[in-house]
Amino acid sequence: MSRSLNDAAITWRREALLVAAVFVAASWWGTTYWKLSLEAGRTPQFYQQYFEPAVMIACGHGFVIAHPAPQPLADFLQRKVDTFSCEQVTERLDLSTRYLYQGAWRYLMYAVGITWWWTGVSWSKLAPLAGILFGLTIAAAYGIFRQGMGVSLSLIGSFLLSVSTLQLINLPHLRDYSKAPFTLAAVLILALLARLPVRRVVVVVLCLAYGIVLGVGYGFRTDLLINIPPIVVVLFLFLDGGVRNHLATKTLGVAAFVVAFLATAWPIVSFVNRVGGAQWHVALLGFSDTFDNALRIDPGPYRLGEFYADGYVGRQALAYAARVHPEWGKVTIFTHDYDVVTGAYFREIATRFPADLLTRAYASALMLTYLPFHWPGPPIDGLAKWIYRPREVALKAAQRAGPYLMAGAMAVAAAYRLRIGFFLLFLFLYFGGYPALQFAPRHYFHLEFMTFWAAGFVCYQLVRRPRGELSWQRLGIFGSAAVILIVVPSAALRLYQQHQAVATFAGMVNAAKTTIPLSSHEHGGIVSLEGPTTFDDVRLLEVDVNRWACGASPTITFRYDSKDPEYDFSRAVPVPSARAHQPTKIFEPILSGAFTALEFSPDAAGCVTSAYWVNTDQRPLVLAATLSPGWESQRLFQRLWFESRILKDPK
Repeated sequence: MSRSLNDAAITWRREALLVAAVFVAASWWGTTYWKLSLEAGRTPQFYQQYFEPAVMIACGHGFVIAHPAPQPLADFLQRKVDTFSCEQVTERLDLSTRYLYQGAWRYLMYAVGITWWWTGVSWSKLAPLAGILFGLTIAAAYGIFRQGMGVSLSLIGSFLLSVSTLQLINLPHLRDYSKAPFTLAAVLILALLARLPVRRVVVVVLCLAYGIVLGVGYGFRTDLLINIPPIVVVLFLFLDGGVRNHLATKTLGVAAFVVAFLATAWPIVSFVNRVGGAQWHVALLGFSDTFDNALRIDPGPYRLGEFYADGYVGRQALAYAARVHPEWGKVTIFTHDYDVVTGAYFREIATRFPADLLTRAYASALMLTYLPFHWPGPPIDGLAKWIYRPREVALKAAQRAGPYLMAGAMAVAAAYRLRIGFFLLFLFLYFGGYPALQFAPRHYFHLEFMTFWAAGFVCYQLVRRPRGELSWQRLGIFGSAAVILIVVPSAALRLYQQHQAVATFAGMVNAAKTTIPLSSHEHGGIVSLEGPTTFDDVRLLEVDVNRWACGASPTITFRYDSKDPEYDFSRAVPVPSARAHQPTKIFEPILSGAFTALEFSPDAAGCVTSAYWVNTDQRPLVLAATLSPGWESQRLFQRLWFESRILKDPK
């Protein structure tokens, strides 16, 4: 027994030394890259204008802001100068938390402020903080790799992640990068919970650690809230011993997590609850057409969100509140009440178009498997050619391997231990799927480790594990169950959504309408119109087109004044071909601000028959849609890109 304990202690000491070495090396490299990036002319973007509290912390004033900010400080925050000295301001400052809106970033502000207290207040002196965050990320990645492979492959995987172009180009953007170490630490804890034998003390300690990681991380980046559900799922479904065993330990683990999370996150939780955090606003931005191409989504004949713009989402959400919940009164954007409004509006979309949410999550998970292969070149031209040239050749050669590596990892895991196979499936679908809320590199770069891990896991397990432990029966059970778990919910939600979408669009088609005269349509193809005038009003415009009477490529443009680009929501809508001799109905929400006219292309000059303002009273969703003849029987849901190759729309 004593020898066994001694061997275990030696193993833990060795692992601790390796983790420390990985952290130190990665921290040095992250610090070095930050400086190289600045020297190459790359300008970090992390909303520097909001970092006044960090300056005040560095100057010894605490988490406050000045009223008003003195000119030298304002120049620094606007990046007109690189450095700021606390001695530059000699007059007495009016400091308080009044009008302080950075409370959701409290721990990030303290991290930056403490760094500046040490290095001096300068944008270019944040390299040590970036290095520490990078070091923590790679160290956590090493821990994740060790859950499925030996030391050598784990070190190789950590190295590959540390030289990843995707990781490095995101590192300078401090606010977005700061979520990486916390997310990877959370994944590591989940893996330990699923892999280790169930001991109450171990489970409680890991759950406490998970709560602390998310609580502290929440003060860096509010995105970390999305990582709360997995701890409950893993505790009750994937712990060793089965679903019905260790219920007391699992419940105690949840309680430990909640206590630890609230204890560490309370300053942020209370601030967001009082002032607002805009999480639902961010999720609504993710419905914009901007992300469809990145997800390789085959869209339906409607748009849940047209523009990736705060002004667009804000107007849609506030108009929803005014139409459907007038009892809420006037709501100001980016407040706690606005969070309530945007949350309700998100739920309206989710309850009527749930299949699209699931499809986008599947698309996100699938696309993330390709991450290592999408950025094969170096992060800075000419950097470490001895690394990046062979890396580029290898990644381009294996550019289609991502999905196969991920599927292979889950299959191998299930063939050895069925529970672990399903655990990996859950982690992949959840952590791979949630970036669909806003599918942009700054929201998913930190998940690149998944494909590296899958490759190392498959290699290690097939080489080192005894073949006799592999069970084809377990593999068959997993494969069949995985297909059912993925396909059946999608099919069921699509059937449900089809019914909901028909009802939603039928309500728009059959609503009361006010005819718009089109007499000026014959003179230049322009009909001057005036849109809503209040911020919380969205009107619905319908244009009916006899497609068979049009030219080859007719388009209808909903024109806004371009003098203010921030609120120019102009959109040109092509009229799709149609076989039946019935009107194609084009619906477009018209927002307040600067809507000026309908414009018809030359090919549409002779086929626009009518236009209407559609009554939207009490209508939960006012959506853009292009409804061709027979739309009721057409596909009213989004699809994955490869479905379009093997399936045809119903006629």
